[in-house]
Amino acid sequence: GLSRWEPSGALSWSYRASSTYASSPGIDFSGRIIFTAGVTNGAPICLNSNGSLCWNYTVGAISYTSSSIGSDGKVYSGSADNNIYALGSGGSLVWSYKAAAVISNFNQVCPAIDTAGKVYIGSADNNLYVVSSSGSLSWSYTTGGDITYTVAALSSDGTIYIGSLDNNLYILNSSGSLSWSYRTSDISGNYTRSAIGSDGKIYAGSSGM
Repeated sequence: GLSRWEPSGALSWSYRASSTYASSPGIDFSGRIIFTAGVTNGAPICLNSNGSLCWNYTVGAISYTSSSIGSDGKVYSGSADNNIYALGSGGSLVWSYKAAAVISNFNQVCPAIDTAGKVYIGSADNNLYVVSSSGSLSWSYTTGGDITYTVAALSSDGTIYIGSLDNNLYILNSSGSLSWSYRTSDISGNYTRSAIGSDGKIYAGSSGM
């Protein structure tokens, strides 16, 4: 379930979901809380600020992914049924995009959204998928390893930074071509999200050096 505490440490409320909860919550512009709970069928759930249920949407398979909220209020979530879902602020399906392999099965990856409403999400088939705001594929980029453990970092100039279990950090331009990559001795940029400094420098975690 999900709980909210006051700054004093007092419990405000708790919401008990019907199945295991394993995602980080997000808060939209109206103060509603979005999170995902699901073992057999993942369910993005929306709660009002008082903890009451606003809506939920059941997807076709397990989903431990954290949902993302776009500037237009849409909620974006991935699922092991291989779909990326875009839901309206009221919880209705706007579109879904079917990818080639499992997206964020037991992994807590969440989609990244740019200012144009494009959705960036990694898949277990080693691809980064970029889906337009209308739900069609813009482009995909294939790495040498699983990229469901990380979240794409997006810079203001359209550059994309994504880590892969092939031990590389990939830097792609806005059209999906490789700008450069950096290889470490171990997992690069995974289990983390790369950070972009105000000076344009990139910071990424690695299990090695």
